[in-house]
Amino acid sequence: MPCSDPSDQPDQNATPRKQLLAIVPDAARPAIHSGKVSYWRSLTFSFLTFWLASCSSNLPYPDGQASFPEVIDSDGELGHPPKGLQALDDLLLQANLEHDLNGLVSASLATQLIDAASREQRDEIAQGILNTTDTSAMSINEYARFSLAATQYWNNTSQFESAYRWLHSSIFQSQLPMMSAEDQIDLSLERSETLYGLAQYAASAMERIFLEALIDDPVLQQSNADKIWLALLQLDPEILRQQYQLAKNNSYKAWLELAIVQQNIEIDVATQAAQIKQWQLRWPNHAAAQQLPPSVRAFETVAKTQPNSVGVFLPLSGPLSKASQSIRDGVAAAHFAAIARNESTPMLTFYDTSSQSIDELYARAQQDDIDLIIGPLHKDNVKALFTMPSDIPILTLNVIADDLPPPLNIVQFGLSADDEAHQLATFAHQQRYKNILLLHVDKGWAERAAQEFTQQWRAQGGGSLSRQALSTDGNYSREIANSLGLNQSEARHNRLQNVLGQRLEFMPRRRQDIDCIVLFANSQQAKAIKPLLAYHYAGQLPVLSSSQVFDGGVAGSSNRDLNGLIFSEIPWVLNSSENYQPLPTIYRENKSLNRLFAMGVDAYYLHGRLNQLSSNPSSQIPANTGKLSIVDHRIVRQLPLAKFQNGKAVPLSVNSLIN
Repeated sequence: MPCSDPSDQPDQNATPRKQLLAIVPDAARPAIHSGKVSYWRSLTFSFLTFWLASCSSNLPYPDGQASFPEVIDSDGELGHPPKGLQALDDLLLQANLEHDLNGLVSASLATQLIDAASREQRDEIAQGILNTTDTSAMSINEYARFSLAATQYWNNTSQFESAYRWLHSSIFQSQLPMMSAEDQIDLSLERSETLYGLAQYAASAMERIFLEALIDDPVLQQSNADKIWLALLQLDPEILRQQYQLAKNNSYKAWLELAIVQQNIEIDVATQAAQIKQWQLRWPNHAAAQQLPPSVRAFETVAKTQPNSVGVFLPLSGPLSKASQSIRDGVAAAHFAAIARNESTPMLTFYDTSSQSIDELYARAQQDDIDLIIGPLHKDNVKALFTMPSDIPILTLNVIADDLPPPLNIVQFGLSADDEAHQLATFAHQQRYKNILLLHVDKGWAERAAQEFTQQWRAQGGGSLSRQALSTDGNYSREIANSLGLNQSEARHNRLQNVLGQRLEFMPRRRQDIDCIVLFANSQQAKAIKPLLAYHYAGQLPVLSSSQVFDGGVAGSSNRDLNGLIFSEIPWVLNSSENYQPLPTIYRENKSLNRLFAMGVDAYYLHGRLNQLSSNPSSQIPANTGKLSIVDHRIVRQLPLAKFQNGKAVPLSVNSLIN
């Protein structure tokens, strides 16, 4: 435990932690798991020095001369590290010298080493220092600075579980009240980053709200406010309302009120703009009232540019007629619900793309003074819009290849598995999986999803990835065994038997480098593949998948073979489509059509919010097909994750991943 060296005492005017946080009683703070775990073992510096010496003896510079790595300066030019900061290799040499003279490395230098290793993205060195540094002899100030460097490193590298355990350890908690006010504030800011990384968004926002009155720097105040808002926008509308009912802190209640208005897409934009004006009158001195978040400021402008007439382009006959009917019903349901709420609504006109060419229908829409087009659905028609002159804003209902950029008036919207693959790659990276086995069935959508996952995994600096296409169900077992290396294991066994000339007992051994399996298959295929993973000794590996593995059924034996599998799914399906009950039987029994119905509902919600989302790339709206934003003229969907437990799809608990 850090000592209280009289020569390095905190400022006598420092405010203890309990006094800093007295602005809000503990009862008002969100419930956060705070198990007091002593996460670090105390080790002597002898191992650290040996380890540092081995690192510095292999410096990639001639004659052992350290050199600054190239970094980007504030003007975007190549240069040296920021002024006043030393390069990591220089610090490693200094650490060796300190050890030779004194037999140990100072706490200050250990902290600098972590900062430099984090700055230069040399994770193995930072992790080695953290694993071998003994904090028991540190003064309070040294321990605070070391803790700040450690948590900043863990947060920057998405090791939020490690940062959480350190900040909630009994040692840290006992030292926190004796730290200076400045250190307490800095560590609280890092704690809010940790909570955000663990998807404890309400707790992250609350932590920052506690600090609002304690931060003097205007730039840091604005940054803190921006991050409060970002955290609150991650919460589902129902969670926001629950938090509002429980909140006792006025600043927190005001933030929640504003977020509830922003996230309520079931009211029109004009009503949202009016509610924001009312909020400003109620909270004139609130931090957000001084400078409204950009996504909120946009409402006033967007409310003045709402379309009065909307044309919906759908094929009402032919092979896509059932899908079109589902989307049409969703658009109509949202429209009539808005009328029932006495909101101002656009006039809807439906155009049949199976009866006329897309350019003829577009000319008709111009003659009808259509302000915005929703559709078309068929990819060929979407592609035709890309190559013909048009100026009416268009929200397509399908997505085509990225190699054909859309005109500026077109935003693409679809239920492509690409968004889910992208999100799963990010999730796998956040969970710090290193070696992925990617399995996908022999279908176009699955191949595209596998390609998207691979590209995103590599773009994020992920580890190795092995990819295996699965042909037919009769070949699944052989192909899975081959991808897990069981065939090689059996071949080694046979060679050994031949050498020894006798039979040997044999237990096949799969590849041990794989730590996660990603599967792109539909529900029926996944129910055949998942048990085969267990049969081939991979049953304990985590399996990630897309929404195609869920048939939308209720809990029961039909999905028990998928127990443990983590997958992404649209909120509409996970929430049993509560918004429009009772749904027609066809949508309750057919998940694919049900999803398209939800897409129609969201297309209607989006018609009045395209300008809002386009003007602010960080804006998101919580909708039925996911949290929606616009990136490069395309609606990007962020889906919640769920896990099969006892055959039932259960929303994924973040705490279940870190405990």
